Amino acid sequence: MRQTLLAFAFVVMVLARPSDAIALTGRGNEIAQVGERAYAAGEYGFAIQAFEVAYGMTRRAALLFSIAQSHRQLAALERGSVAEAVRLYRRYLAAAPRGAHAAEARLALRELTPRLRSAATLPERRTRVGLISNVLGGRGLIDGRRPRKLPTFVEVAPGKHRLVIRAPHYQPVVRVVRLKSGTLYARRIALRPMPAKLAITGPNEAKVHVDGKLAGALPFEEALELEPGTRLVAVTRNGYHPHAEEVVLRRGKLTKLEIDLEMTAQRKAAWPLVAVGAAGVAAGIVLGVFAVVSHREAIDLQDAGGDPLEYDALIEARDDFRLGSGIAAGTGFGLFLIGGGLLVFDTPPLPTRVTGGTLNFRF
Repeated sequence: MRQTLLAFAFVVMVLARPSDAIALTGRGNEIAQVGERAYAAGEYGFAIQAFEVAYGMTRRAALLFSIAQSHRQLAALERGSVAEAVRLYRRYLAAAPRGAHAAEARLALRELTPRLRSAATLPERRTRVGLISNVLGGRGLIDGRRPRKLPTFVEVAPGKHRLVIRAPHYQPVVRVVRLKSGTLYARRIALRPMPAKLAITGPNEAKVHVDGKLAGALPFEEALELEPGTRLVAVTRNGYHPHAEEVVLRRGKLTKLEIDLEMTAQRKAAWPLVAVGAAGVAAGIVLGVFAVVSHREAIDLQDAGGDPLEYDALIEARDDFRLGSGIAAGTGFGLFLIGGGLLVFDTPPLPTRVTGGTLNFRF
């Protein structure tokens, strides 16, 4: 009765996990993680090979226990070696007599030692590929064959293989590997999420801000790549009313925005002032030319001893042209400065967020 209870307790323990925790780092950790997933999936031959590789890299005693557990499971399926499981449990106890799994190993030895005569042959070392992923729903394609749900553990022929790992809304990963006979390729593939994409069309040179940060000026050669979620997109340009709206961006999806900015009243008033001012300056220049011409004609007439009355008329005309030139040029230049100032300082505020359907602005 006691032996039956001990055996039952052992079976419960070994069916749970190869070990409670394997504290490794780097590649050894990655391979051990793949081995643990293979063990959980019932791929004990793969698990043995993965744990052996990880142990060769790290020399951690906990991996000896994991290998022994895997041999024990294969032996229960009549495909493994009880003797090898016993040997590895003993190696584990020799390396870590007070290890976290020492009690389990001793219990296993009590249950397995009487069965040594029924030992089977050791599992063959085969060429294998094991892939696990950091996301749910991942699938792996090996040499373009039918996609396999991850984690996957398969036997392959020695040689070159093309591995493609993908998942919805994640960027695919492609690996090309060459495997020798009896070697193992075990990897935990970290898939990176696809960004959301935002394509914006609008007035050239308009600035685009996303959540208050400048993303660039239109036009964009490519769509913006952003984190998914609700984003405040603001488009601004000097002389135009700013446009802002909250846009829901979804991972791996392209969202399009067409923006049409409305010119401000200040900008509409500035252009006529600039035009009238420029015309006034031009008129002042023309009148100034006429004043110079009248002055030269008066001097030439005086030198030639001409009619004094005609001379006085030319001088009067010169003075009138000078006065008109000064008024036209001065007024025009003033209007031009006012219009130019309205254009230069017609800077739109930057929308910061939308609250209750109302935009808040940061000047």
